[in-house]
Amino acid sequence: MKNAFKVSLLSSVAAATVTLMTAGTAQATNGMLMHCVGVDRCGMGGAGVAMGTSATDAAINPALGAKLGNTYQVNMGMFKADIKGFSTHSANGTLAAKRYTNMESGKNYFPNGSLGVNYKLSDDSSFNIYVGPGSGGAVIWNNSRTYGFNSTSQQDTSMEYKTIHLQPSYAVEYAGAKWGVGAVLSRGTIETNAFWGSFGGTNYYGDGTTDTFYGAGFHLGTAFDLDENVHMGLAYRSPIWHRDMADTYKNKVFSSPIDIPAQIHAGVAVDATDALTIAADLKFVQYGSVQTIGNSPADLVQLPYGNVNSGFGWEDQMIYMLGVSYALTDSTTLRAGYNHGDSPIKDSLTWENMLYPAIIEDHFTVGASQKITDNMELGFSAYLAPEAKQTEDGTVYAANALTAGSWLKHKQKGFQLSFKHDF
Repeated sequence: MKNAFKVSLLSSVAAATVTLMTAGTAQATNGMLMHCVGVDRCGMGGAGVAMGTSATDAAINPALGAKLGNTYQVNMGMFKADIKGFSTHSANGTLAAKRYTNMESGKNYFPNGSLGVNYKLSDDSSFNIYVGPGSGGAVIWNNSRTYGFNSTSQQDTSMEYKTIHLQPSYAVEYAGAKWGVGAVLSRGTIETNAFWGSFGGTNYYGDGTTDTFYGAGFHLGTAFDLDENVHMGLAYRSPIWHRDMADTYKNKVFSSPIDIPAQIHAGVAVDATDALTIAADLKFVQYGSVQTIGNSPADLVQLPYGNVNSGFGWEDQMIYMLGVSYALTDSTTLRAGYNHGDSPIKDSLTWENMLYPAIIEDHFTVGASQKITDNMELGFSAYLAPEAKQTEDGTVYAANALTAGSWLKHKQKGFQLSFKHDF
């Protein structure tokens, strides 16, 4: 490859990176995290921490860059979220004043794209850069979950939180294994009109009042072969430590930065035949260790948001991924997969999480890729997350008798298209 073209390509990547770092994608399918990265992995339910078939794979395991040559992949798509709710609450904190509100989110369609470039530095080392969504979630309810409180239905209805990640990494082959290390640089934004303090509404959603914050972390990984047909992968991603938000929401709606939790990802890929590969992964997400996410939420009747202990009350999550890849011909590959993670939200905290309804548990995925030349490939993946439902059981706080019976329903579907080029 000529140096001028290399410079041009990397300059284009840098420009795309700057553009994407000013944007972001609200995504919440495994809690606040996306269930997959890139068309190859998304077609297989997110599984493939041991595989290494596309430039975006280094986002889940930086060691996989050492399995790749000079290549890049662009993924573009969208998904639709269908979210409904039913809120029971009280206008003045008494059962006699209990109110019942049907809710439906008007925030339905979200873009979903990512970019990865892998460049060989030598026969046994490579540099990779990835840009794509990090974490997020969004909802805009047509009615307030606290409708009637302070005689308003225009507050406590919405939240949009999203991050975009830039991940440079280095991978090398040493002692019979691949090893990788990299940084995770994050830009996040949040806008909400959630109640805070003494039930005063921020009333900011939709008026452009957005807090922006930045953060960083690191990721490590390894990949090795047990034999020619059995491949192993292991990756660790540190927490992404975000700066405090600006004064709009800091110590009002949120008592601490919304850090992204640490993750451990392990998996195996088995070449069952020359054409068929089966991958099985496990990922552990440590939601409980992040103050704003893991702390028990303050009871809004007695201790509203802004209390020093307030949070979402999420639990740690174990995610199971299973995928298959089948080479139908030398140029056509088919994929399918399944992804499951129990909702990190307790049933007893359903109402408290109505502005972050991340209750989806199951994902069914399909995908395919087709070579159009020896070094160019088009790809496709799609997923369906069937409806999940959670109902508040009123077992945590004495005041939960006011919110018991509230429920959330959430389902999603989406697709991505990709272009891959080996250069």
